[in-house]
Amino acid sequence: MAGSRELGARVTRYETDNAKRGHLAFALLSIGVVFLVACFLPFPSPVVGGILGLACLGVGWKHARLAAKHPEEAFLLHEGGLVHEHSGQAHVYRWHEFASATNNTRDNALTRLLGLDVHLRITLVGGGEIVVTGLTPGARQLADTVLRVAR
Repeated sequence: MAGSRELGARVTRYETDNAKRGHLAFALLSIGVVFLVACFLPFPSPVVGGILGLACLGVGWKHARLAAKHPEEAFLLHEGGLVHEHSGQAHVYRWHEFASATNNTRDNALTRLLGLDVHLRITLVGGGEIVVTGLTPGARQLADTVLRVAR
């Protein structure tokens, strides 16, 4: 990885648990379908079932999409930037290439269960984005570092 040498010393490597992401996506999509089907059955509150079903489908779809697009995902934090590895490729980003970074989540039992206690969204200057979720062990420390440096 010649490009990553330009970023200085590597500080930490964060690997996403893609197997957990896939299992969680399957479970949430399945639960979402069950709730939506229950809306058409004599269910005590079809509106609540519909809302829960759509929420599960939305989060499940997000995890399924990330699992498919980014197998073997890892983030390598360097002194001068970030390397995003996935699908056998490494994408090197210097800090000045980050247009913005946000982490709009709440840390509670439900978001930890869904892997959304961290949802760092990095927007790149030339377009595109990088997403780091709570399914990456150490994501909170990575998000804190990126948010501090990207200001």
